[in-house]
Amino acid sequence: MLEIGRLLEAESAIVTDRQLSWGAAVSDYHSEIQAALGAGQTPVLVELMDDLSPECFDRSRTIVVDHHGALAGAERPTSLEQVFNLLALPRTRWSRRFALVSANDRDHVAGMESIGAGAEEIVPIRAEDRRAQGVGEAEESEARRAIAARLEVPGLVRVDTASRTSTAIADFMLPALGGPGYSNLLVVMPNKLAFFGDGHLVRQMASWSGGALPLRGFWGMAGNEQVRTYAIELLTELAKRQQGGSGESEVRTRTGSASIQAEGVDRAEGCPVDCPSMSRRGAIASLDNGLEDTAQPAYRSAAPNSGDCSAFMGV
Repeated sequence: MLEIGRLLEAESAIVTDRQLSWGAAVSDYHSEIQAALGAGQTPVLVELMDDLSPECFDRSRTIVVDHHGALAGAERPTSLEQVFNLLALPRTRWSRRFALVSANDRDHVAGMESIGAGAEEIVPIRAEDRRAQGVGEAEESEARRAIAARLEVPGLVRVDTASRTSTAIADFMLPALGGPGYSNLLVVMPNKLAFFGDGHLVRQMASWSGGALPLRGFWGMAGNEQVRTYAIELLTELAKRQQGGSGESEVRTRTGSASIQAEGVDRAEGCPVDCPSMSRRGAIASLDNGLEDTAQPAYRSAAPNSGDCSAFMGV
């Protein structure tokens, strides 16, 4: 999100930013959406959870920029790529830094390695990303302590931490950043869980997710103690079965079957996992109408346009 903001600033776009943290939702920008629609513009919703009822506004008149949840995938464009295309910028403007940030957003360190990045590029990008998410030296120190005390079971590494963020742990577990490595990683925080690993396991956990799916990705949830205990049991069992090659798509644990909805989670917790990306805060943009409709059933997805942008809000 920070890189998107810099790009829009460089293009002298009109930007309205509420400086929101994780969990930014459509309702936070409802008045701006209504104003844009009333002015005949097309609101562009950048990484916002839709928490409003269908009758609040016409979704077909909006564009969604996101690469999480249903829009996640190894072959899907990242939010930065989508905004770049919406601005109709020439490919010569696509820099090495944009490529690194985009690869990092899509697939973390593995994504940067896939475009030939070495430690000299990966380490500073990840450090910048952690700072953008508010991760400081105290969180990094706690991450190293927690990693040292990790628990390993077949197919899964579990790290329990007193921190409320998983970002530093996900980084420092990777060999590229001096860590021991993992195939599947579960981070247990005081109020939420985060999982990083096999994309098929991510898809089985019916909650918020992203990454280079279906190869690998990340998943997260908040909820009460019972829900989180169930999720830990389920993920551990799924990872064991995957390690054993059973291929079964559904398992049962002491507390339930393999479907997690985490009902009753407060909307303020709605984006519960600290995704390894440049500070996902949510945004709204407004573009002049005339965009080609390349939409999903309710929303239009981001597509190139003439570059005649009127206002960006929330970046």
